[in-house]
Amino acid sequence: MSTALYDIGFRQPGLVLSVSNEFLKNNQKADKQHRIILLNLMQKVLEAKRDEVPEEFLVTLVELAINEMTREKEVVPDWQQAASGVLVSLGMRIPNPVFDELMKRFEIGALPHYFIMKTLGDLVSANSMATVPRLKETLSRVLPVLAAIKHENTKWVFAASMWHFCEGIQHYAGNASEAGSPALSFGSDVFPAYELMLSKWLASSEAKVRLATIQAVGSMCAVLNKDQFEVQAPKVIPAIMGMYKKEKDFLPITQALCAVLDVGVRCGGTFKAALDPLLPTVLNTIHPLICAPPDYSNSSALKNYNEILRCFEIIGHGFSDTLITFLFGRLEQREPRTRSGALGVIRHLVTRLGPELDDKKGLLVSGVKPLVLNEAVPSVKKQLAQIVIAMASHGYLNLEGGESLVEFVIRGSSYIEEPDTDPKKKKASTPDPDGVTDVEVRNMCDNVLHLLTTTIPMMETVLWPYLFEAIVPPEFAGALSTTSKCLSHLAADKRANDAEDYIIDFDRAVNLPKPAAIMARLFVVLNAPLRRQQLGIRVLELLKAIGPMLHPSICAMWDVTLPKMISYLEENSGDSWNKEAWEELVLRLLSESIKIANDDEWNVALGNAICDQLVFYKSDAELKRAALKMVGLIMQKSNHKEFLRTRLDSIFQDTDHKNPIEADGVAMAYGYCATTHLDTVLEKIGNLVKQAMAPKKSGGFFGIGKSGGGGNLPKGTKNTIVLALGYITTYANPSLISSRMEVHIVNPSFKAHLTAIKSVPKRLVAIKAIDLIGKAMHPSHLQSQSDFVFKQRDELVKTIMGYMTAPDKGPVPAGLSELRTKGLNACATLIRLEPPLPLDLDNQLVTLALSFYSTPPPSMSAAATNEKDSKDKDKNKEKEKEKEKDSKDSLVFNEGDLVSLWESLNTMLGALLFSQTSVTTLCRLLSR
Repeated sequence: MSTALYDIGFRQPGLVLSVSNEFLKNNQKADKQHRIILLNLMQKVLEAKRDEVPEEFLVTLVELAINEMTREKEVVPDWQQAASGVLVSLGMRIPNPVFDELMKRFEIGALPHYFIMKTLGDLVSANSMATVPRLKETLSRVLPVLAAIKHENTKWVFAASMWHFCEGIQHYAGNASEAGSPALSFGSDVFPAYELMLSKWLASSEAKVRLATIQAVGSMCAVLNKDQFEVQAPKVIPAIMGMYKKEKDFLPITQALCAVLDVGVRCGGTFKAALDPLLPTVLNTIHPLICAPPDYSNSSALKNYNEILRCFEIIGHGFSDTLITFLFGRLEQREPRTRSGALGVIRHLVTRLGPELDDKKGLLVSGVKPLVLNEAVPSVKKQLAQIVIAMASHGYLNLEGGESLVEFVIRGSSYIEEPDTDPKKKKASTPDPDGVTDVEVRNMCDNVLHLLTTTIPMMETVLWPYLFEAIVPPEFAGALSTTSKCLSHLAADKRANDAEDYIIDFDRAVNLPKPAAIMARLFVVLNAPLRRQQLGIRVLELLKAIGPMLHPSICAMWDVTLPKMISYLEENSGDSWNKEAWEELVLRLLSESIKIANDDEWNVALGNAICDQLVFYKSDAELKRAALKMVGLIMQKSNHKEFLRTRLDSIFQDTDHKNPIEADGVAMAYGYCATTHLDTVLEKIGNLVKQAMAPKKSGGFFGIGKSGGGGNLPKGTKNTIVLALGYITTYANPSLISSRMEVHIVNPSFKAHLTAIKSVPKRLVAIKAIDLIGKAMHPSHLQSQSDFVFKQRDELVKTIMGYMTAPDKGPVPAGLSELRTKGLNACATLIRLEPPLPLDLDNQLVTLALSFYSTPPPSMSAAATNEKDSKDKDKNKEKEKEKEKDSKDSLVFNEGDLVSLWESLNTMLGALLFSQTSVTTLCRLLSR
């Protein structure tokens, strides 16, 4: 109903207002709730359309509203507040009639109705320019009755109204000259009320009275004469500070403090002198209030937080040196929230104070610098990140020390989450006092760095080329995506505009990494393109933008190829992702870049840079494997003999041979290098073999014997050498490798070492090497040497058969299923070589392979198998025992292992049939 009436009133305000007026006048006994609804409706219509209603009619509404408001002597808040709202709204259009009616009901020497006083305050606050000139009349009636007030409720309304009066006076004074209004002074009128409230009412037993009083006292200080304020400042400020200790609602107190500080600073001179000795007390009192983050769900707390910042701002205008000294002292405190609060104030000052801080910018940067180097608490780091963006917008970072703040942001962006598996460590860690996490800080630093680059033009000279310093160091690895994004933005813009500072003189810029180091780092991390924030896409964008810096010859090819690789990542980064295919693309890009550059010196510098950075990937085996492969490719393309010898040694020494991923990487590197430098690689392998031999009595090529082996090389070296021989055979020139098989690859000592291997992991490595060798010896690979006969083939098949045979005694070794799967595949590879296997070896292999068929089929669960066997228990006891013996090891296999094993079995048997395609062979296999 109310909404419908308002819609009508919005279109025809006079109609609704007149009808409501008549109803209220003619129905004095109407229900109060009904009257409240109509008064609220009238106020809403007046707020929207009062300028369209005739003034004469509005005057009649004044009498109605004031009668409604004062009919009851007791306070009826809802009813009387509704009538008061109508009067205030009318006072915006016809202030004098409203003011006159209010003053008629404020008799001299008598306390007025509660809502008469409240409405006067609200009206002055709403329309100060029209009502302040008449305040002297009001104050002349207010002051005589103040001392007679006994009720706390009445004290509150008088204090609140005095606050509104003084706020209105300040607004009037600030706009009088523009409005052509006369200047007015109220100091002598307000002072008696000020004295009474400060000395008496602040001691009230009611918290709401004390808070309204201190709010009024603060506003009255702005109205006092200069002489009066100088005398009162030492009294009022301690009173305000004392209230922080006993009140729960700080907002009125802080507003009062703001008013007092603003008067002292704005007027200067002796006013500032009166405040100066009080500043330590003020700062020590309000600083703890700013240290806790605001509660954004509590509007009063949020307003108080902002008012406290305004207090610091006011102090900064008049006492910047004192304030900065105080804040720097707080930055040295151990309590994180103390430091965080000080940083919040500094950030506010940086954004709000202009001329006052012009000569102190360098001082502020140097004051914050110790924190950016040593701070560990996330909430404090978050404040620091916010300070950096504030300082950047105001030219602070262009000063000496500004790069340290940028480095802090990069470090914050570099945070990498690691699972905490140590419960003791987790228990010992102290949670952030404000619940801020390092991940939140990282996200903020990501955004800050992006904003510094894209939205603040003056930061270009700071970030370019400084950001290149963050590309190579491992401590900045987590921020590499963000840093690359920012650098590509700057570089692309400079390249497009042919900027003079685009091409960097890296010889003069001694702090920057060299082009080879930059390219080495970016190409290696490009092998992990799906890491945080689209690392691969960001790196490719950066490479495209800085191509001419790295080598002028390659940029044309990169301008075409790199966008295609970006599109590939965008289209294939989901379920269709193929890691091996992507790594191959990166290697092809590197190979083409080396080919187009056609600069062996540049090639060697790039290889050396990757080798120097291998230590960065100590805990990242996948990237280290990629780096090692790249070194192998670079060695393949190089003709620098000393570089080859040095790096073949160094990459082997820098590899953790116990890590199978790293071992595979260095083995592939040797294989890549062997493509064009076979004899050099074999020579290095020979040297490694000599080092791996026992120092005294040796059992052969790999130190097999009683005295043990390993020499001066670390554990796992022999596995790497075996695997390297497999890759060397794979990648070497087919016309050369066949002549070196018996002497350098599969020689008697190599075979003896394979036979002596006992552990499953080492056997898996050996099988992989044999498989690689077998594939390299296939006629399709040898091409011109297609008639080559691999004489050691049968011995290697026997070796693999030995690996796949389960031990007669002891537990079944872990990984036997995988070993058999890969062993059968390797046997299939060897079977495909000419000539066909000898019949006896063929029979032995088939017998062993068919024994694996005793494993339950993948489609049959263990429970079903047991059930089926139990039905035939009495008839087939002996057969069941034999089956259990043959397949004792198969029971530990999971279903996935069984599927792979059966597929490999079928592959091996298929290879046998293919190598001897005859009915006789088929019948022989079927008969088994």
